[in-house]
Amino acid sequence: MKSEKQVFACLDGSSATYDVCDWAIWSAKQLNCDITLLHVLEKKGHDAGKDLSGQIGIGSREQLMEELVALDEKRGKLAMEQGKIILAEAKSYIEKKSAAQITTKLRHGTLVETLSDLKSDIQLVVIGHMGVEHQGGQGIIGSQVESVIRTLDRPIAVTRPPFAVPDQVMIAFDGSQTSYRALDLVLRTELLKGRSCHLVMVGDKTDDLEAAKTKLENAGHKTIASHREGDVETELWKYVDEHNIGLLVMGAYGHSRIRQFFVGSNTTKMLHHAKIPLVLLR
Repeated sequence: MKSEKQVFACLDGSSATYDVCDWAIWSAKQLNCDITLLHVLEKKGHDAGKDLSGQIGIGSREQLMEELVALDEKRGKLAMEQGKIILAEAKSYIEKKSAAQITTKLRHGTLVETLSDLKSDIQLVVIGHMGVEHQGGQGIIGSQVESVIRTLDRPIAVTRPPFAVPDQVMIAFDGSQTSYRALDLVLRTELLKGRSCHLVMVGDKTDDLEAAKTKLENAGHKTIASHREGDVETELWKYVDEHNIGLLVMGAYGHSRIRQFFVGSNTTKMLHHAKIPLVLLR
């Protein structure tokens, strides 16, 4: 039965667009749902309302204000047309690869506010690691990514090109509430059906690790449980390299009953240094 909720692909016209589309295609097929392509027009300030009194004459000031208003209107129309083109091209790209029904949404506001308003329709959010303003940057994450993760209580896939279907999946687990949410995503959805799961705990080892492994195995997942000592970020990325992991699933911005794990800056570090796509849950 097809889910009524959809995969939301967030597009901004950056070089990550087709990678986000490929991720939306694959995840929508796994989850048996349709796709919504979302582009949000965020108003950018141009100091059109700045008080210029005392700097230029009254007549000149009024003329300048009129020109600024007209310029803002032109920028708005151009941004609208650009948004329509981005959505149309992405829809055409997906239609060639997928039978999923595709909805396009062009909204004004902020991405966080828009996703929050549409939350009841969301199965998974897919967003590029870098936005259009950060193309070509190393170790940079899009300005919207952290805000979306901190705000939205839905699974969020943060992509890294090039797209590849993940065969080996790692779940970063510490026994905390947020890491159990990551585990539950694997258990209660079809997103990672058929994937080999590596359950990795760094730091103090508890019985939670074996209990979590048993849950995954009972659900039909081939599971390898591993415990490591050392710095969380360092050890997780070492494990990724050693085992050819294609996707990292983890809780974000939560508090562990054992120790600080993915809390605040640690989640940000993982995002900044991400070598592979991540699925995060708050």
